[in-house]
Amino acid sequence: MKNPITPIKNTNDLKIRIFRILAFGGFFVSAIIGTTNLIIGLPLENALICWATALLSLVLILYANRTGRYRLCVNITIIFIFLGVFTLLFVEGGGYKSGMPLYFVMAVVFTAFMVEGREMYAFIALELCWYSALCIYAYRHPESISVLENEGSLVMDILIALPVVSIILATTMFLQLRLIRRNQTELEQARKEALSASEAKTAFLANMSHDIRTPLNTVMSLNDLIAGRTASDEIRGWTDDIRLSCSILLSLINDILDLSRIESGRIRLPETPYLTSQLLQETETTWKRAALRAALSFTLEADGSLPSVMTGSLDSIRKVVSNLAGNAVKYTERGGITLRFWAEPAEEGIDGKHVIFCFEAEDTGVGIPEKELEQVFLPFERGSLSSKRGREGTGLGLAIVKDLVDAMQGTVTCESREGQGSRFTVRIPQAVQDPAPVGPRESWGRSSSSAETFDSIIAPDAKILIVDDNEHNRQVMSTLLKPTLILADDVESGREALEMLEIRNYDLIFMDIMMPEMDGPETLKKIRETHLADDTPVIALTADALAGTKERLLNAGFAEYLTKPVSMKQLGELLIRYLGSRVRLIRDPSFEKLPEDQARRLKDLLLPMHIHLEDTLELDGGSVESLRMRADHFLAYREELERFSGNAGENGDPAGNDAFREDLFHFVHSLKSAGRSIGARDLAELAAFMERHREDTSLNRLMIPVLIKEYRTVSEGEELLLKELEKTK
Repeated sequence: MKNPITPIKNTNDLKIRIFRILAFGGFFVSAIIGTTNLIIGLPLENALICWATALLSLVLILYANRTGRYRLCVNITIIFIFLGVFTLLFVEGGGYKSGMPLYFVMAVVFTAFMVEGREMYAFIALELCWYSALCIYAYRHPESISVLENEGSLVMDILIALPVVSIILATTMFLQLRLIRRNQTELEQARKEALSASEAKTAFLANMSHDIRTPLNTVMSLNDLIAGRTASDEIRGWTDDIRLSCSILLSLINDILDLSRIESGRIRLPETPYLTSQLLQETETTWKRAALRAALSFTLEADGSLPSVMTGSLDSIRKVVSNLAGNAVKYTERGGITLRFWAEPAEEGIDGKHVIFCFEAEDTGVGIPEKELEQVFLPFERGSLSSKRGREGTGLGLAIVKDLVDAMQGTVTCESREGQGSRFTVRIPQAVQDPAPVGPRESWGRSSSSAETFDSIIAPDAKILIVDDNEHNRQVMSTLLKPTLILADDVESGREALEMLEIRNYDLIFMDIMMPEMDGPETLKKIRETHLADDTPVIALTADALAGTKERLLNAGFAEYLTKPVSMKQLGELLIRYLGSRVRLIRDPSFEKLPEDQARRLKDLLLPMHIHLEDTLELDGGSVESLRMRADHFLAYREELERFSGNAGENGDPAGNDAFREDLFHFVHSLKSAGRSIGARDLAELAAFMERHREDTSLNRLMIPVLIKEYRTVSEGEELLLKELEKTK
């Protein structure tokens, strides 16, 4: 059933309705009162005034409907009717001993509803003063007021005024409250729609991030592996191009996600101590290379009195520096860019505990027209010059800079002249952790890291489980872990992960978040509930880079999380953090490399023993220490393999025994990885074959002697390799 009452759209609509109600009410009431006054014996002048008021009300209604000039009609109503006609009716209709005071109240309330701003206050003040003056005048000069003939006339006048005023005021209040309720309903609906849209945008960005980052992870990781294992300059050039293109795509994704986080108010800026010299070094290394690539000069100026250690949101500062420096390179065709860093005293820094960390990016590029400077920090605003000259980008960089700087309670300003260049200056308050000066560039030293490169660590005693439904992701993780000698098992579902944990203990678990049937958090919950790995850190693998992801995963019980694409450096640092003493560093800038002539000789020497030495050399860059470590690790399997040899004939069918079969399965799985790490391709393939046919007990029984024989052949080669390496000392 439809609502018979037409909905009120806005405040103006409400005022128009109130005016119509008052005008129609004034028309009918004035006509009735005029006629009634004539009947009860009041002077003819009184009736004529009422009929004239009725006529004026009718004229105002018709004029307002035809022209739409309701505000003019309201002003006429207040001046001519409320102040003029009401005054005549007051004098001729009994003064304050009549129903006129009720009409005075109605007039004031009507004015409050119909008029706005200073005009409303002026009219109300005028009405109150005028009506008060009329009452005082009637009290002091009663002879000037036409008094009603008897009590019956007074009662009749009040009985007419009371319902008229009550109905008009009640209707006005009803319409006003109806408008308020409608506005509240619309606001609540708008709030729900905005929340729904925000949730939909967040879900879309999360899915987009996952769908793009997952294949991008494979591309970037495999590209890193190719770059690290080729000596061809041409191929390295191709991998550099791939890395640059992937970085641009990844940067675009991150910009969109960053802006989404900031606009939603969900971005968090954790503050941690950081080395000022490391930030300066990173900036110089990154942007000097970018400037040279663009045929630009590059200068980094840093005040040597900068505190050596400050506390702040380092990731946000890096983002600000990166966006401003990136824009400087992007919008400069000739000349160069200059980056400056210095500190200014803060009001809170009288005791030396705070400073204003300042950063400036200056270029000799296209500049920004003066009329566009005000819009330069708005999202998607790239300026007319950058658009005309075909610069790539989304126009989000400076918007992110502004929002991040604001979030850090800082300021960012821009000075620019079209055709001459731009200068962006950022000032951010920072706490001083170590006030010792950073000193000149020569004293900054090399950037420290727990591992110089990822392939500089090994952990042959560690066991890791990789859980991911995507085969390419599992392959990438396994390939990245291969040089470390870590035993890495991989499964494609949470259910398989639970089965593996029932038969083996792991030092670390990498788990994808988005998997069918049982996702990452649910699998982790099952692991903890069944106490399969209470003390084993579980690392989340996710392509979700939205705000709140880290908190959500940590609250779910994950020890840490890696965002796809996973870099070799990230993975190496994480292994060092969680595997602790199991990790050994085997490579540094001065590591011992196997001479090329000796490498060629050893390749020929070991090939008859089924060892392809080039496989190992590609993994470790020819590190002698790594060759020794891998050989020692492989030979450690000898004792366990002899145990299988000694038990091969026991119990009639030892291979059919469940416990024996499980032990054999895990042994050949480990031996497969160890064989591949030293270039024992045949042995690795043999172990992989037995692993695939673990349920075929008859085949297992036949293959054990073959496996043992092949292992002994390879072991002789590894022992020979160790002897040859001893000669190089």
